[in-house]
Amino acid sequence: MYRALARPRAPTLCNMDRVSASLGSRLVTRTAPAIQFKLSDFIGDTPPLAQVEFIEAVEPEVCWIAGFGAGKTVGLSAKMILTMLRYPGSRLMLCRRTYDELMKTTKQTFFRVGEPLKKAGLIERPLRGWDYKEQTNYVRLITGAELHFSNLEDISKFKNIEVTGVGIDQAEENELEIFQMLKRRMRPTFRQKEVPPSARQMLLIANDEGRNWLWERYHPN
Repeated sequence: MYRALARPRAPTLCNMDRVSASLGSRLVTRTAPAIQFKLSDFIGDTPPLAQVEFIEAVEPEVCWIAGFGAGKTVGLSAKMILTMLRYPGSRLMLCRRTYDELMKTTKQTFFRVGEPLKKAGLIERPLRGWDYKEQTNYVRLITGAELHFSNLEDISKFKNIEVTGVGIDQAEENELEIFQMLKRRMRPTFRQKEVPPSARQMLLIANDEGRNWLWERYHPN
């Protein structure tokens, strides 16, 4: 697990701890009892240790480099879901290099991991069923938390977008310049009352491609 150097922050999530999703928000006129989730609801009862460590990481940038089948996309999906549950004002972006891979792998995994949200009645969008094949590429909880799915083949479309967090699946497929551009979209003043600095993260997962820009940026040596 590689992390950008930063002063450690107080953890916002404990291993297998319970996470509350309050239904009281600007989109709900009455206060309803909190819905309780366990981390295991999203990643199972026996997750890989590295997956839990990734989800619990609190640094501003976290990069998980591992081989195929390590559970990286599941971990990334779960971490973004937990951020949405904790911070109703969050607006996240989950990315993959090509649209085809975004739909077939990243988005499909997110919808599978996020099935407990649908069963709990927390999904406001998409309107027409919980199916990764839907075309809006947008998820919104009834609390107001948002997530956009996006490919990275045309980065010019991000010039006027502001988000509170970014996740990049298979980050090794992209150039450093794309990462830097996405990081600039995560402005500290955007929704600063709803989402504190400790909740704003750049989250990357990748296969090991040797000494590339990810290695240069995150490797401890």
